[in-house]
This record gives sequence, structure tokens and C-alpha cells, in this order.
Amino acid sequence: MVNPWKIIKLSLIVSLMWLSTTMESSLLAAGTIVSIQDFESPAGTPTMTFTSSGGATITGSTGTGDRPASSPYFTSGTTAWAVRNGTSVLTFSNNSSLGLCTDKYFQFDLAAWSISSTGNGMDAADVVTVEISLDGGSTWSREATIQGNSNANWNYSASGSATVTYDGDNSPTNFQPAGGGTRTTDGYSKVRIDLPNSCTQARIRITMLNNSSGERWSIDDVELIATCTASCSPATQPTTNASGISVSPGCSSAQINFTGGNGANAIILMSTSCPISGTPTDQNAYSSSATFGAGATIGAGNYVVYNGAAGSTIVTGLSPGTTYCFKIFEYNGAIPNCEENYLTSGVTTTTFTTSTSCASPEIRSILVNACTVSEGFDELVIFENGASALDIDDISIDFPNGGTFCNSGCSSKTLTNNATYINSLNTLAGCTLFQYANPIPAGAIVYVFTGLNPTMTFDFSSECPGGGPYYVIFANNTTDSGGRFANNAGATRTLSIDFGSSTDNVTYTSNSSNTGTDGDYVSFDNGGTPSYGNFANCAVVLPVEWGYFNIEPKGNSAWINWSTLSERENDYFVIEYVTEPGVPFKQLGKVKSQGVSSTEQHYSFFAEDLPEALCYFKIKQVDMNGEYSFSDIAVAEISSMDMQPVKVDVLSDQTTIRFNHEIKRNSTVRITDLAGKLLYNEVYYQGSKEIKLDGEVNGLMLISIEHPMQEPKFFKLIAPKYKR
Repeated sequence: MVNPWKIIKLSLIVSLMWLSTTMESSLLAAGTIVSIQDFESPAGTPTMTFTSSGGATITGSTGTGDRPASSPYFTSGTTAWAVRNGTSVLTFSNNSSLGLCTDKYFQFDLAAWSISSTGNGMDAADVVTVEISLDGGSTWSREATIQGNSNANWNYSASGSATVTYDGDNSPTNFQPAGGGTRTTDGYSKVRIDLPNSCTQARIRITMLNNSSGERWSIDDVELIATCTASCSPATQPTTNASGISVSPGCSSAQINFTGGNGANAIILMSTSCPISGTPTDQNAYSSSATFGAGATIGAGNYVVYNGAAGSTIVTGLSPGTTYCFKIFEYNGAIPNCEENYLTSGVTTTTFTTSTSCASPEIRSILVNACTVSEGFDELVIFENGASALDIDDISIDFPNGGTFCNSGCSSKTLTNNATYINSLNTLAGCTLFQYANPIPAGAIVYVFTGLNPTMTFDFSSECPGGGPYYVIFANNTTDSGGRFANNAGATRTLSIDFGSSTDNVTYTSNSSNTGTDGDYVSFDNGGTPSYGNFANCAVVLPVEWGYFNIEPKGNSAWINWSTLSERENDYFVIEYVTEPGVPFKQLGKVKSQGVSSTEQHYSFFAEDLPEALCYFKIKQVDMNGEYSFSDIAVAEISSMDMQPVKVDVLSDQTTIRFNHEIKRNSTVRITDLAGKLLYNEVYYQGSKEIKLDGEVNGLMLISIEHPMQEPKFFKLIAPKYKR
């Protein structure tokens, strides 16, 4: 999903790859009910409609001979939904346009009744199953089950809470009372499923099963709760579709090139089911991944493999000898899950078939004309490895200009690693995309940089998450020598790579119409047929030269500090952050810039009410004409708690560890002794300041507390010997 040679004015950022219902969002307060089904007539609003199989509405209360006795079947109004001696499946309507909302969760009230007897209730075979879909109902994941036990029963006043965080693995967390009879603390009257902040739509499906006329499940007030903080409407819809579409298929990957229409961006939707029938929905941002099958789905089997400006992308994860098809949808809109307006009419399907000649490595793409004056350092070659691992010592690259680079017989012109530059690539991208390996794995995509230390900053952030891995080799080149491809002369050029057991040669034309401009590239299919493309306006003057960038956490707030070494036509800075890599950044505030300066300028911004999480920050620089660029990403953990274990009580049958702050809900706590024996491994679904271990513990304990939204915390603690 990379936009090759995507230019943002911060660092000449360049990348080459061979590669429901819509509603207008409105301002809501924290913890607002986005939709509800209370089973009343008329239903509460905004209404979450549902379809059902089995079960029916119920009113009134239990009798004196039931358990719990004389308790209402509902929690609000006069009506709930119940099933007795059967199965009821309730599938609720999709909730879309959730991208601007955070702290999203489904919840409902649940009761288990003993009917016409004090000794009936739910057994182990009686189960409530909760499923969640984040793609409109195409796929579902079981997230929680609530199970009976020995005629257990409880009403809505029971204090048990079955709370889980959505993980999408279709392996539910099970909740079960410890015993039978009327339950209080472990009667699970409240069920809650926390949703990921990145989701843009969500549905819930509830299945209730009991197998006796002496049992009844009932639920009430199924709600979607969220905090939605912005108001928006769709941007203007584009009127012109993408054109100039070409594909260079390989064995397990394919390069797609296209000229954009008049939309600001485009998504590419790919499938093996042709023609593609799915279409994107306005006001929905779709996460993409250049690895086929890892991006968002729009209809079953249709995956978003690209989301960005016009250009080129490599799609990986394909199968040899397989037919694929794709559509390119233009859209406008800068605010994710808010302004997207897709052009869906007149979009054609393009079909291609991957190669079956996959035994040997093949050259896939060349950046033949770099976007800087340092041609020899800033060009690229991309090849796809064959069916066997490839030793770098077996590679010999004969460039059209500048000689041959290899590791035996090429003097100082060797092929090597540059761990520092690889780290900078991954840091800017925001995930681990690139790595060095020798030998190179079979089928890998390999980037060969023509300079040991490229002067250009290559940005692959649109690949995160889900892209790669890609393998990197650097030509040990310290002289420019007019570039490795010498395009200014105008002629036919040939690049040859000897892979030890095979050789691949590709030929292209170097002239003003093909490779005469900065940003020109050539891609090749397995037969060596060239396709030409260009990413214009990549040579620009840097508006900002960045200095330091650091974060100083202060409880739930933070000082964000940065400096510039020089500025040119700079207007202002926007401070942005996220708590999950790969999701759209949120704006914290703006700071007016100096504008023009040749000396170091210092800036600070105080951000308040940040979430307790590992936060990722970056600075967006906006110049006078509205163009913008970004700083690197800085990471800091925001937490108002300095959690420490403060006391250990050891008895003959129990050891209690007390903390100075409450352990956050959904934290996983693991305790081992010095020998590595696991003493404790539990998930805290409700906050607590205590951990209780069965039996006596002596000596050193190692404690880890892990929360999905924070860095793990580790402690060493010595338990005193129990005094008998």
C-alpha cells in the first residue's frame, strides 16, 4: 500500500514499490449511547434494529416460587427479550461511521432464572454466546461466552461483569459462576465487549441457549457506547476515474501502476473472485496492506491493497499461476472516517495472472532517475527472489554506469548492510518493514540501494501495518559518478544481475519521453517487458530542517518539545498523536512558526488529558502555500500511576501482594519464582489493588503486568518467610 515516490516536503520523502449505512457524524459527549435496542415499543433511539430466530419479548416479574424471586425480567421500561427451553439468535444492525469515535464498546444486561422451582437454573450446557463483526457482517468472531453451572441463577442486581477486549480470534473468553444456586458476585448481569479504536463499523450477535422449561435467559438494553468528538460531512466526490492502468505480474507479487483521476487519493480493491462486486462506503477509511489478504475487506474476499495518491504499488502474498482482479476507486477527503467521498460509477475491473516461472530471481523495478542531484546514491533496484534461499555473495550487479558490484572480484565495489539506515527506514515508517538477512529467503522482495548512505529519506509509512518484510542490500558506493543508470545521454540501457545459478537482464529506453525526468522508474514482468512511470515534482526545497524532538510526560499530560535548524516559508505546526501504530493520527493543537530562519528555533506544546497508553507523536509542518510535511515519530508512555508493589502478607494458605495503585482492567498479571515456575497468570477484568496467590510463597518473585494499551511493567519482590 505504499505510494512510491510519495512526496511530502519535510524530507523529499520518496518510496518505490514493485510492487451498512452511512450517517453524518455528530458531536457526542463522552460515553454517549450511539445506538440502543431496549425491546420496548416504540424502541429507544438511536435504534439498533435486529432480526431474531427463537425467543420473544417478555414483561412482568418472576414469582415467589422462582429464583431469584419477585424480580423484574427487564432493567428499563417494561420489556426484555427472553428464551426458555430453546435457542434464540439475535443479529443486530450494523453501526457505521464510527471512525471519529473512541472508547467504543457493546454492553447489555443479562439474567438467568430458575422457573417454577427453587432448584432450577443454568447448567454447563446452557450458554450465551456473543459475536462481533467489524466488516458489516461478512465475518464474525466469538468473543465471549457466559455459561451456567449446577442450576445457577441470578437477576440484574448481581455484580458480576463479563468484560473482554475484542481480539478477533474467534476464540471466546468464557465466564462461569463458581457454583450453583442464586449467584451474587459471580452472577454475570453485565456483559461488555470493548472494541478497537481503529474500527469504523461494528455489529453484535447474541445467541442464548437453555435446554429446560425450568430455565430462562433474558437480556435487556443492548447498547453501543462511544465517545465521538468531531462533526463532519463528505467532501466533494471526484468526477474522473483513474487511467493508464498497467500491471507487471511476477510469481508471488505484482506491480500496479496508474495515473490518478481528479480525486486526492485512491484505494485499490483486489480479489480472486472476478469481477469485483464490492464498493467502498462514503465516510469510511479503509486500512490497506500491500500483502494480499491482510487489508480491510469490502465484501467477502475483496481486500484493500493500496490507499494513497496515484502512482505505483507492489502487492505481495500472491499465489503463482493464479488470476486476480482489481478496481481503483478515486476519492476526496482529508479527515479519516469523516470526509471520504468515493467515485464508484464507471470503475472498470482489471484482470491479471501471476507467473508460474518462479524458480529463478527476477528484476522487478528500477528507480532510474532519482529525485535528488545525488543520482548515484539515491537510485533503487528491486528484485524478487526465486524458489531457493539466495546468498548475497552469489549476487553480482552490472549497472549501465558505474561498473559491477559484487563480493568477490569487484574490489571495493561490494554489497553490504547498513543497519543504521534500515533502522531509520523502519522508524519513519512506524513499523518493522525492512531487514537484512544473508541468505535472503526464497520468494523475498529485495531492495538494492545504489548508495551506501542514501541522501534521500524514503518513506514507507503507508505500508504499516501489514506490509513487508522486505530485504535490503546496499551497494558500497561512495561516489556519484553521474548515477548508476546515466539517463541523460539518451540510449538503450541494460541492467544485468547474476544470481549465481541464473542471470536476469532487463532493457529499457533512456530518453526524454521515458526516463528523462526526476522520479522516473521502469518496472518489468517476468518476460522483461518494461512499463514506464514518473512521480513528478519530487525535487523541492525543504521548508524545514528539523532539530531535536522529544516528549516529557507529566502524568496524564506531556510537554512536546522540538526545534528547527532552519525554516523557509514555514507557516505553522500541527501536533498529532495516536495510541496504535497504523491508524490515523489525531490533532492535539497548533503552534505558529517563526516562518523564515537560518538559526535554531525552539518550540513547545503542552498536551493535556492524554490517554494512559503508549502514545506516538509527530509534528506536521505546514508551509505558506498549504503544502505540508512531517517530523519523525516520538514515542512516550503516558500514565498517571507509578505502580509499585508496597506490601506482601504471607500466610500458610495464601500470599497477598498489595499495590499502591489499582491494576488496570484487562491487564494480564504473571508471577514466577526465581526458578521460572509460574505461580500466577490471570487477566484482571475489573480493577484491583491486590493479587492473591494460593499457598505460601518464599523468596524472590518476578511480576509482570501487561496491558494492551501500555508498555509492560516488571517488578522484583521478595516475599518474607511465613512465621509459624
